[in-house]
Amino acid sequence: MKNRQVLLILPEGTAGTGGGTYSQVLAGALARADNLDVSVYKSEADLDKHYDIVHAVDLKHFDPALTPLIKSPLVVDVHDVYWLKGEQRFPTPDLPLRWYLDAKRRKRYAPVLKRADAVIAHSGYVASRIGHRRARVVGYAVEPLDAGPPLRERPPVVVFAGRDYFRKGLPVLVGAWKYVSAVRPDAVLYIAGREYAHGKLYARIAALQKTIKPLGDCPREKLLDIMRNAAAVVLPSWTEAYGIVLIEAAAMGTPAIASRVGGMPEALKDGKGGIIVEKARRRALARAILRCLAVCPDRELEEIARFAKNAADEYTIDKMVRSILDVYDEVAQE
Repeated sequence: MKNRQVLLILPEGTAGTGGGTYSQVLAGALARADNLDVSVYKSEADLDKHYDIVHAVDLKHFDPALTPLIKSPLVVDVHDVYWLKGEQRFPTPDLPLRWYLDAKRRKRYAPVLKRADAVIAHSGYVASRIGHRRARVVGYAVEPLDAGPPLRERPPVVVFAGRDYFRKGLPVLVGAWKYVSAVRPDAVLYIAGREYAHGKLYARIAALQKTIKPLGDCPREKLLDIMRNAAAVVLPSWTEAYGIVLIEAAAMGTPAIASRVGGMPEALKDGKGGIIVEKARRRALARAILRCLAVCPDRELEEIARFAKNAADEYTIDKMVRSILDVYDEVAQE
């Protein structure tokens, strides 16, 4: 059987983000897949050739000007929809700029979604918000990660990791941390992520609380090691498509705490694989963190961590690639 010809259009400038990690993992995995000849887009001349599938791996970092040049079936990855549905409603100093940019993105990418033969979403939430006739959910893959020590042996460390601190609820977490510090003055909060200038400034101001430690654009291996030994990973976002960091924490047996928004309840298996709190509830968030910081973790928390670890073991690269290939088959056959 002739190998299927696939052209990947990879995003640029996404290093250190969930979408960037996904793109790197996917490109490497597809290059090793049987019955595929994979090329990576470099210039418009590449679009003069025939492909069975052209796959734009991140809609938000795809140049819509290429759309009319693509004569092959087009598959598009959509990693988030907050810009698509006007969900930028939360306290942030750059709110007017966000609204302006989101309006531009909606106008810019609507023709691409209309042209796409299939859309790959990474949560049921995103798939439902897109409303494309062929939106297919493909779970993110998590590389094999070593588990951390038993919860009762871990230091009182909490980790917040991600880009776009204000959308991901860092000010809510900093507010909750005052309650946490009053009970556990020995606890430490690490803030990590490749961040915008105003977010970096906010993190430095937050670090006036001596128990808050900004790490900035922390090397991945260092961050994973901190998460592996942490008492909890916290992501109190205002809006979130899924939250890869949550399943990375789960894969290492680290309890995850997230707000009940977007696709995060899916990532945490509706509370079976993590602790879910209502968004912007600082006291509720503080109580959840203190529960993870307890000297003797309760049995339910240990069961949550165990369930999450087993669930995260299902997020394999092989499974993700098989799902992607199923989408390719469906599109190519039509």
